[in-house]
Amino acid sequence: MADMKKQNFLHGAAILTVSAVIIKILGAIYKIPLYNILGTQGTADFNYTYNIYNVLLMFSTAGLPVAVSRLIAEANTLGKPNQAKRIFNVALTVFVVLGSIGSLAMLLFPTQLAIYIGNVQSAPGIQTMAPAVLLVCILSAYRGWEQGHSNMIPTSVTQVLEVAIKVVFGLAISWALIRNGAPESHAAAGAMVGVSVGTLVACIYIFVAKRRNMKSLADAGNDVPDSVGHILKSLFRIGVPIALGAAAMSIIQLIDSKIISYVMQNILQYSYEETMQHFGSYSMLLPFHNLPWFFVTPFTVSLVPAIAAHMVKKNYAQAKYVTEVSIRGATVISLPMGIGMAALAYPIANVIYYGKVTADAPIQLALLGIASYLMCMALMMTSILQAMGKERLSVISLVMGGVVKIAANFLLISNPAININGTAISSVICYLVMAAMNYVFIQKNMPQRISLAGAVMRPIMSAVPMGVAAWAVYTPLAGVLSGGGEPTRLTMLLAMGIAVVLAVVIYLVMVIATRAITLDDLKLIPKGERIAKLLRIQK
Repeated sequence: MADMKKQNFLHGAAILTVSAVIIKILGAIYKIPLYNILGTQGTADFNYTYNIYNVLLMFSTAGLPVAVSRLIAEANTLGKPNQAKRIFNVALTVFVVLGSIGSLAMLLFPTQLAIYIGNVQSAPGIQTMAPAVLLVCILSAYRGWEQGHSNMIPTSVTQVLEVAIKVVFGLAISWALIRNGAPESHAAAGAMVGVSVGTLVACIYIFVAKRRNMKSLADAGNDVPDSVGHILKSLFRIGVPIALGAAAMSIIQLIDSKIISYVMQNILQYSYEETMQHFGSYSMLLPFHNLPWFFVTPFTVSLVPAIAAHMVKKNYAQAKYVTEVSIRGATVISLPMGIGMAALAYPIANVIYYGKVTADAPIQLALLGIASYLMCMALMMTSILQAMGKERLSVISLVMGGVVKIAANFLLISNPAININGTAISSVICYLVMAAMNYVFIQKNMPQRISLAGAVMRPIMSAVPMGVAAWAVYTPLAGVLSGGGEPTRLTMLLAMGIAVVLAVVIYLVMVIATRAITLDDLKLIPKGERIAKLLRIQK
């Protein structure tokens, strides 16, 4: 696009990372007080609803945005602007049809869906969430267009708009409902209103942005685009395997919820209320588990069109470089977060949700910290396979990981000594299997073999000492601050804050000492040379 600033791979990732930071801050402002407002039962209702929403959303959007961005990137690389425009138009039509089906399913059959997942109280939330499926589908088509042109700014802006408006509307409505004596299930449904409103505003913004950018392409190019039928075949050839894989994980998470409910009530003989209390407590920890992936996602969004363009030009050395930088960057970001989560699991769970979570929550959070890094590696490599045109292989690993998770979940939760902690353990096993399989697939299909050790060993050497230091400092410090008694919420917060600051300093020192980040890496991001000078990274 003539008037659209072209961004390289890491530049685009950096833009998305900035928005990710803003979004996670807003997300914390949203979910932490929301879960405190709703309590364990309301949180369970909220997350059961989200599981249904995610399944329908995955069927509607997963895979196709990746296919759109990849096909548009390839068209641009080959100098075919008319082809790129037709790809978008075809994709938008498909998205609207699929989104309409998903929205109607939630709107017309909320009770049936709620009964299926084992929580009938989530029905109001399912119905309230219905418009969001169609709106996200439309939004995904426009994001695919912009990302295919290596322009990550509209995606970043829409992500921030979605969350910011969700925070304002969702919290205000759920708080008002609880204050006026509404049931927790209705308050959970009220929180869903913000999702639909935020997505609508994001759609309006990106529609205006695309119209502005399209003006420069009104008469651009004289290429003859492929037929609608051929483009549809290409979209579904690429998108369907990705969608099946992504939907498989969402379906597995949905089944996961049913397994927890079934095993705890029918095998362990917990009451419905006790089961929802444990599931609600576990659900409160999931935002921390998903946190690292949120910051790694910018790499996956940027690398798909980048690797696709290099593969089209048969520039395999550059494709290998982008792959290794992606894995190293994801490790530098996600590994310290996962290790820090495991090291400080007790204060994190009990400071954020003081008195709201079960006694097993710290154990679950420590396990989820480990699982979070493995998840980032597994899904990063999934995106690499998709960018290489090997999306069918990524489906195999996704399904296999999901099957392993379901089996491990059932066996572990059924053990009274392990109980719901088995859900976190099964997540570790699931993502380990996925990451290992994806790595083997990449090595077999990348024309030039990647060096995994070179991408992850130095970040590991930096993150492990950081985690050990955080763990070693927190416990004695909390004891000192509490005068030898039981730590209060405030003393845990102070001790955790000091431990986190120390951990960050140690990690930065180790990253520089081990050269986990190089000057060449930093040159690829905005203000990278200035950052390198500040950190004294010279090579």
